Amino acid sequence: MAVDISFDPAAIAEWCEGHWHGTVPESIRGVSTDSRTLDPGEIYIALCGDNFDGHTFVADAFRRGAAAAVVQADRVPVLTDVGPLLKVRDPEYALRQIAAGHRERCRATAIAITGSAGKTTVKDMVACALRAECDVAATPGNWNNHIGLPLSMLRMHDTDQYGVFEIGTNHPGEVGALCDILRPAWGVVTTVGAAHTAYFESIDAIADEKASVLRCLPDTGLACLCRDDRYFEYLADAATCRVTTLSWSQDADYVCVDYDADGGQVSIREAATGEVIDFRAPLAGRHNVTNVLFAVAIAREAGVGVDGIRAAVEQFRPSAMRWERLSVAGVAIVNDAYNANPLSVRAALSAFARESGEGRKWLVLGDMLELGDAEDDEHRKIGTIVAGDPWAGVITVGPRAQRIAEGACAAGFAADNVASVDCNEAAAAILKNWVKADDSVLLKGSRGMKLEEIVVLLSA
Repeated sequence: MAVDISFDPAAIAEWCEGHWHGTVPESIRGVSTDSRTLDPGEIYIALCGDNFDGHTFVADAFRRGAAAAVVQADRVPVLTDVGPLLKVRDPEYALRQIAAGHRERCRATAIAITGSAGKTTVKDMVACALRAECDVAATPGNWNNHIGLPLSMLRMHDTDQYGVFEIGTNHPGEVGALCDILRPAWGVVTTVGAAHTAYFESIDAIADEKASVLRCLPDTGLACLCRDDRYFEYLADAATCRVTTLSWSQDADYVCVDYDADGGQVSIREAATGEVIDFRAPLAGRHNVTNVLFAVAIAREAGVGVDGIRAAVEQFRPSAMRWERLSVAGVAIVNDAYNANPLSVRAALSAFARESGEGRKWLVLGDMLELGDAEDDEHRKIGTIVAGDPWAGVITVGPRAQRIAEGACAAGFAADNVASVDCNEAAAAILKNWVKADDSVLLKGSRGMKLEEIVVLLSA
């Protein structure tokens, strides 16, 4: 998608320590790493991975109208006569440096958002609330890694007042490295929990990784944290700047003083003014009310008026596969299948249990990935939680999720109402036999499980 941002070719070369080969383009209108979606006038960066080599697609990029291509210096001899080439030591490093150089020329206050769950929804809500009165750049979707963050940053305009960026990690040290590029002034940690535990020694280690966002903030910056999180004190101690807080019950700058789960009404008290702000929650569940609290806190700290925030939040719509409501043959589907970890599955189950509706409720739960040695125990714990509500039935998808079924049955859930399968096709076939019009179904699993395929299969 073209974003109408112009880059000086000489500046790009300076930022990434590159050298032009052939004719230097007059201007560059954007940056792309995918020749298939590149827009005319953009510079193509030939990234390389374990299973791909972007240099293979340089010619394709020029056929689509690329202004130039960033290539590894020793690959230039085999790429002659295709178009202007910027020779660099490493194209991936060049992408990060170009993003950092662009960041230097942008005046936007950068806001970094990380956490074990809720990052994308909080990022989207914060951006939505700020846009009520401000020009805002934000991470598209969940472009939150070493490739996605630089590409997101390169979509910032000189006139943007705020840049709201998601910071992801599944290995130690990644958050700090991404913050070195972004240089945020404000930071948000949504929550800390068991996510990617295959790569971290403990939940304490995950908390330390998330705290990296706060350690990088300037003394004049702002940290936004939830007092209800078990790691609040640890996170707050990591910040040398001012900390604004939110809570459901404790003394905080923004407190949810009332929540009608059935009607979706929320009341938030702002400590500084004493004002109580009433909202209609855009998404179900207490965890999503916490997400609203983050959006309100950040937008108010930015000076956005209450009426603008209220209108923006009430009109908010989540990204695809994040509590996405669908209907298939009269059956209500809640597609929350973008990703899953123990924290987010618990929140989804709690929210779905409170959903109103005339029919029965069914669960389709897939594997939670990257949990390492804790995977069996964490899946069984989810099963125990499942057994605590009167679901009509539970289908688990994948070998790990079978432990959810085992945990549910061990905790007293009727075995006749549980099915464990190894693929989405089998899950869809069982659902077609089980569900009826007016029933509702929750889909929740890690990204690798692709549970959204079940919606397509049910529609066939």
